[in-house]
Parts: sequence; structure tokens; C-alpha cells
Amino acid sequence: MGAISASDAEYLSDKSADEESKAKKSKEISKPPESINSLFKRFKKEYGEYLLNVRKITEKKARWYINDMEKLPPISSVPDLVLASLRENSTKAFRNFIHFLEDLKGYDSILGIPPERWLKPAKVKQSGVVEIYVSNDEIREAYEHCPDELKTFFRLMMYSGSRGTHLIGLIKSFDIRQVIIDEEYPEVAHYPTSELAKGTKRTFHVYFPASLVSELKCYSLPYEHEDTIYKKLAHDRVNSKTIRKWHMNFMIKQRVTESIADFIQGRAAATVGSAHYLNKVQNATEEYEKLIGKFPI
Repeated sequence: MGAISASDAEYLSDKSADEESKAKKSKEISKPPESINSLFKRFKKEYGEYLLNVRKITEKKARWYINDMEKLPPISSVPDLVLASLRENSTKAFRNFIHFLEDLKGYDSILGIPPERWLKPAKVKQSGVVEIYVSNDEIREAYEHCPDELKTFFRLMMYSGSRGTHLIGLIKSFDIRQVIIDEEYPEVAHYPTSELAKGTKRTFHVYFPASLVSELKCYSLPYEHEDTIYKKLAHDRVNSKTIRKWHMNFMIKQRVTESIADFIQGRAAATVGSAHYLNKVQNATEEYEKLIGKFPI
């Protein structure tokens, strides 16, 4: 067989390069386009850490959000998102993922679309306001039906008006050295709880009668899961939400200033360490004294 001529060698080289180029293009065409789903798959672990460490949500809820993201239909555009008609939890998971990409990963454009355009159709419906107002008699009746092992928790919730999740955190990490009792108001105790805040659910100090301190010192919750605690505590119209609503009305009836009542329940905006914050703590202690001896239990 004769040697290949220079022109033939050049032809074969060009043909080989052309075939290689076509194969590369074919591979690129077969590669699925980037999507929210592929971005989630890439950053799944970091997203989970973001939920826990930045958003400060519970491990249980973080698992829900991750599962919801894994079940998303293919989403590569805003119309895809709109057509997906996500449920509430999936919408929350999606919004948190967009915030994660923008805030932690530095994306000012996600799949060529600004983060705010992704967030606009992914709106979370505000939960309905609880319009049930229970009476003192209903509180007493619910307490009588409450399991003995939850009565301390029930009273702490009734005394403080704090969210159940924050009270559970307080009990699990209770340290009597953290209890604050002012000499001027010896019947009032409060416990700093800012580190127990979760996402938008804030808390500053939990207030309760000083007489409860010795009981809290040796108290532990009988159930591990929050939902079980709330279910066992509930009776008729009384539950963790209506107790909190009752507590607010109770404070107002005892002439506690509304802004202080908001602070006591963890609603007020305050900067930790500021003079304004310290003043709020002092005023709340002073006004909480109005409630001592007035609770129905």
C-alpha cells in the first residue's frame, strides 16, 4: 500500500476534526439545560445548612423544605413556576432557595432571571388570624383536663404568652443561673431567649411569676415531638394559639401598655444590647408585676 499523500492526510485530518466537533455539539445538545432543579441538586447540602444556620428553622421543617424541593416539577422559567401551582410549603421552600442563591451564593441572576422576578409569583398566603377568644373559665377547664405531666408547661405558656416552640427550647436548655429577678420586683422572673428565635418568630425575654422558678428547675417535657405536646395540651377551643391570644387580651385588660405587651410576647422590634432594648426589658418587668396574682390559675 502506497504512502498517504499530503493532500489526503490534510483531508483526513480535517474530516476527523469535523467529526470531533459534531460529536462535541451533539453531546452539548443532549446535555439537559440548567434549571432550578439542577441548581438545587448541586447546592442541596449547602441549602440545608443555610436553612438551619441562617434562617434558623427547625430540623424538622428543614427536612420538609428539602423534600419539597426534591419533588419540584421541572422549572427553568417563571412560566414554569406559575404553571407548577406550588402548595404553601413548596412555595416557602422555593423562596428560601432563591434567597439562598442570592444571599449566600451571590447570584444576581438565576437562569438569566433576576431573583425578584422569581419571587414575585411565589407568594405565600398569610395564615388566617385566629379569631377565637377564650374565657378565663375555658382556660381553667383546659388546665383541669391537661395531663399532669404537661401542667407546668401549660402554666408557663399561660403566664408568658410566648410561642410554644420557644418555651420548649427554654425548658430543654433551662439554666437557673440565667433567671433574672429584680430586687425591686421580686415576684417577677424573666429569662433571656433571643438565641431561641427562629426565622421571623422572634423572642426576647420570657416573663413568668418567680414562684414558678423552682418548678422549672427540675421539670422536663414528657414528649419529644412538639406536635404531640400541643395535641395533648389542647382542649375544646383552648390550644397554644388561643392561649397566646388570651394572654394578650389579659395583659391589655390589666392595663399593660400595648407596646410592652408586644415586647413580652416577642413581637416588638428591638436591637439587642441597645439602650432602647434594656429600657424595654425594665419596663416589661415593671408592667408584668400588674399580672401577678391575677391569673385564673
